[in-house]
Amino acid sequence: MQKRNIVMKISTRTVHPLNTYFSTTVCAIALCWLLVCSSTNSAYGQSEEVALMEQVQTLIDQLNSGAIEDRDSAQEALAALDPDALDYIDVPDKNATTDFVERLLAVRKTLEAKAVEKATQPTKVSLEGEFSVEQALKKISSQTGNKIALREGVSPDVAESQITLSLEDAPFWQAIHRVMQQSNLEVDLYGGTANSIVLVPRTPNPADPRADDGNVVATEKKTTLPQTTTGILAVQVNRVDAARILNAPNLNHTTLNMLIRWEPRVQPISIELSQATLKIIDDQENTITPLKQNSISAAVQTEIPELSFPVNIPLINRSVNSIKKITGTLDAVLPGRTETFRFSALEKVEDGASQSKSGATVTFGGIKANEELFGVTVGLSFDDQSNELDSHQGWTFENEAYLVDPSNPRIRHETVAYETVAQNGQEVVVEYYFEVDPAPFDLVYQTPAAIVSVSFDFELNDIPLP
Repeated sequence: MQKRNIVMKISTRTVHPLNTYFSTTVCAIALCWLLVCSSTNSAYGQSEEVALMEQVQTLIDQLNSGAIEDRDSAQEALAALDPDALDYIDVPDKNATTDFVERLLAVRKTLEAKAVEKATQPTKVSLEGEFSVEQALKKISSQTGNKIALREGVSPDVAESQITLSLEDAPFWQAIHRVMQQSNLEVDLYGGTANSIVLVPRTPNPADPRADDGNVVATEKKTTLPQTTTGILAVQVNRVDAARILNAPNLNHTTLNMLIRWEPRVQPISIELSQATLKIIDDQENTITPLKQNSISAAVQTEIPELSFPVNIPLINRSVNSIKKITGTLDAVLPGRTETFRFSALEKVEDGASQSKSGATVTFGGIKANEELFGVTVGLSFDDQSNELDSHQGWTFENEAYLVDPSNPRIRHETVAYETVAQNGQEVVVEYYFEVDPAPFDLVYQTPAAIVSVSFDFELNDIPLP
């Protein structure tokens, strides 16, 4: 900073032209140095992406080599890359050789499988020592890529309260449960957004005479819930109800409410609990069978971070104090990595033109003027191996569609509305509306691809009964 001030003084003096030249040069050098320093971090962050892109392009060029050993080597090297390499591997065009197409598609299939596996594996947390609640959440978020924070406006006393953590490669949810237990926090059911979770101080029991006392939240610790983690999921029994129907004893039952959460970085499309897989054993070693054997299934709503599954079992005898163990299986339909489909210069694209990636096919259905708006029809379907459109299709309406000016990619036109044209088990067709004529623009459509169903086995222990 001091050197810059000196240079500015020299440059404003009346001096010999040669000195002026040197002064101007010094100013230019100083300015360049400042610009270089300020952009070093962003340039460093981009360098890895550029290096990966260049590596991919070099290997793809090698796939066209005349020597088969070079093609084999390139294919092996491409398949060994991180799934992020898929961003730079487009589906080959029709003019490519059969050998090139087969090799590139094989590479994509391998990397797509890696991407799915990567997305469904739990993230890990390692923290040792004393932290404020706010520090702990920031570190957990940084290590896992999961967005989680305190609700805006929470008392500084809560954010700055100290907790002690001793975690080594602990699953994300185990780490969060430790934080919540020590700081008396809970998940805000309606406070988060897509792919994020917000924590708030636990709501006091209104029946507690101290409920109006602001200190009750800070001093009364929350009871530890029966809970476990399995993959990216957290499973709890957060409520047990016993119902005795006096005028219909045959309807007596106990309800175990199972609460399911997921890592916010991976939002499932739907989750299903097969009651037939449940094995329930009480503290007297009796096996309890659910009253129904059907599956309980629910679609995930974008901004709600959990699902509740009530499991009804016969009314438990009063001599039984707890459920010793519950085991079962949850099936989650999960989106794979997001693929980007681009139809360039829509005025030149034929109606019905389609592109396929990772088992997903996107079809351009044409442009239609509608009063002051313009509609662009887009169809989405999946192949047999990854087709998960048979149920819970609502997630498809969260997909992004927008127009880009090919001469200036920074100019982007968003949709102002959309309308469902067709919807069945094989395909969803949506008409997106824009305020500008889409004809001269590129259409960009983004969707999760390689939709998969993943099973998660779980075990819960020591569930107290009412």
